[in-house]
Amino acid sequence: MAELFNDVYIRNIMEYVSPEIKIFMISASKLGKWWENCRFQAPHWRLYWNPEPGVTITYMNRQVELKENTVALIAPDTAFKASCANNPLHFYIHFSLADSFGRIKPGIYTFPAQEDFKRKALSMAEHALGKALPRTNATALSGLAMICSLLSDFPADQIEEGNFDKRVIDAMCKLEDKSVKNEVLAREACMSTNSFVRLFRTQTGLAPQTFSRKKRIEKACLMLKFTQKDIKTIASECGFVDRFHFTKVFIAERGESPGLFRKSLRPEGGLA
Repeated sequence: MAELFNDVYIRNIMEYVSPEIKIFMISASKLGKWWENCRFQAPHWRLYWNPEPGVTITYMNRQVELKENTVALIAPDTAFKASCANNPLHFYIHFSLADSFGRIKPGIYTFPAQEDFKRKALSMAEHALGKALPRTNATALSGLAMICSLLSDFPADQIEEGNFDKRVIDAMCKLEDKSVKNEVLAREACMSTNSFVRLFRTQTGLAPQTFSRKKRIEKACLMLKFTQKDIKTIASECGFVDRFHFTKVFIAERGESPGLFRKSLRPEGGLA
């Protein structure tokens, strides 16, 4: 009886949704006019904190001054602009969240910078000036703590929580790296193809193959920005048959070629 009870309990236990945070870079730099020429619209999150004044970012006519007492979280694909005076110190983290965590619209979200946050961020900024911090457990945990503290204070009305069916989550994971036929996904979900596609579209807003194409192009964007891999290698690792097909899909999704996208993200002054 005890074994039966434990089996039923374990199979029916509800898991909390994890944001599955992936950190791509933690760094700091001295900003200048070069930063105004950056391409800021990219499929990842940004955390910005500036202990020194002189930077303003603008999105849809809303201006946000980056200063010591303000932390900014910028959602993926937010096409904002920046202006910079002097050469202020700029601390930043680039990261991503799992789709299953919820949908958040593009925008700039600001939070008060708590004293503990400022102390840790300033220490990390001083060690990271001009380069990425070492990829150690301590660095990762510090970055995760900063991100989680802000996400926990995120306005609830700004998050469209997923509450995804587990079968959809499993399919989303498979589709992130390669295209998988709808019939295969449906069979693994023990559903008919039409029923599975309808469920997937209802919960994600996209058909499975459209979702896969979008996620693989997002992965390619991250690789173009954060790695030195050539475009042919990136195309292969993102599940495209060749560079030509990859470029064609990339232009359809992002409006420019992979090469132009990479160039626009790597201005003379560096990443930010």
